[in-house]
This record gives sequence, C-alpha cells and structure tokens, in this order.
Amino acid sequence: MKKERIQTGRMDGESILLTRANPVQKRAREKQESILNSAKELILNVGPDRFTLQEIADYIGSPIGTIYRYYSGKPAILRAIAQTHLDALRSDLETELGQYREKKTDEIQFQRVIKKILELFERAYSSDPVFQIVWSGSQAYPALRELDLEDTKKNAVIIADSIECFVPKMKKQRLIDICILICDSIGSALRLTSMMEEKEKRGVLLQLRGMITNHLYMAYKSFGPEK
Repeated sequence: MKKERIQTGRMDGESILLTRANPVQKRAREKQESILNSAKELILNVGPDRFTLQEIADYIGSPIGTIYRYYSGKPAILRAIAQTHLDALRSDLETELGQYREKKTDEIQFQRVIKKILELFERAYSSDPVFQIVWSGSQAYPALRELDLEDTKKNAVIIADSIECFVPKMKKQRLIDICILICDSIGSALRLTSMMEEKEKRGVLLQLRGMITNHLYMAYKSFGPEK
C-alpha cells in the first residue's frame, strides 16, 4: 500500500489530511470504497457534520483503525468524496470543450461554448445529492476550501484554453484570471441555488448565464479574431 503525504491543516479541532493511503490491491480498494459509501449514506441521513468515524466503522463491520489506514479523519473523507466529482467535471470540461478549438470562431459557436460550460458545471453539481450536500458547505471546511481553490484554477485553465481562439488578442493570463472568476461565480451560484425551489433556481442561473455571456461577449468584441 503506497502512502502519500498530504498538506496538513485544522478543521474543528481535528488534524486533516495528514497521511492518506493509496490502495493498490483490489481488496484494499474495495475496503476504501466501502468506507466512502458508508460515509455517503451517513451524510444523507445526518449531514456532513454529525457522523463519526466510529459510525462508519460500524457500518463496514471493521475496527476504527481500519479507517485510519486510508483517511486521517473526517475532513479527509469529505475531501475524497468531493475530489471524485471534481475530477469527473474536469475530465468532462477537457473532453467537451476541446472540440470548440477546431470550429469556426464566430458568435454562434461562442454562445454555444458558454452554454456548454454552464451545463457541465450544473450537471456535475446536481448529479449526486451527497456531493451537493458536501460542496454546499465546503466554505466552512479549510480542507474543502483549499480543494475548491485548487480545482477552480485548474478548471479556469481548461476553459481559457478552449475559448482562447475567440479572443486571440487578449493576454493569456488575463483570460485565465477572467475564467477563475467565472468558475468561482458558477460554483457560488450553484451552492446558493441548491437551497431554492426549481423555478427560482432556474431564474437565478439564467441571470448568471446572461452575466457571463455579456462579459465574455465584450471581450470577444474587443479581443476577437480579425474579420
């Protein structure tokens, strides 16, 4: 079993992300998966703040020491749950947005790529109620705030790469900075709207799409390709 040193921090008096084991053998991977699945069930039942590692141990029928072989504590488990979904979103962004680099850089394609970006974020956020619960409260946990920032920057680079062809006159770092703000705005809006009724949620997200579209359209007009 390979052990990877992870950055340390504090959350509610607990040490977080001290050491995490990366299982190689199938049996170990299955045990790690059972820990996460049990944690997810507890999160749905009592929320991310109220479950204990002992409850997870009882769920999987193992001593609590088994959990510590894979996770240093609850924060590490919450991070692992979130990481799976964020990795999937990043993979989807790379796959779905890459196609726009090879198409015409006209206004129609520009509108489509913006729509696709928002759709991918919303789909990732709403696909799993457990992730939605964990990520809705992410700003309360140092471990998840750190993950959020790291993920936002990575996604921003992917998005910047995909729309760079629409604004070739803009400096790349400026474009990345804009995309960081876009990713953060989308994430914040999705956390906010998770507590709303569907009609209200759709209205807020529609306004968000309009704001992002207008901002990027101004960039497109100012820094777009030569006609």
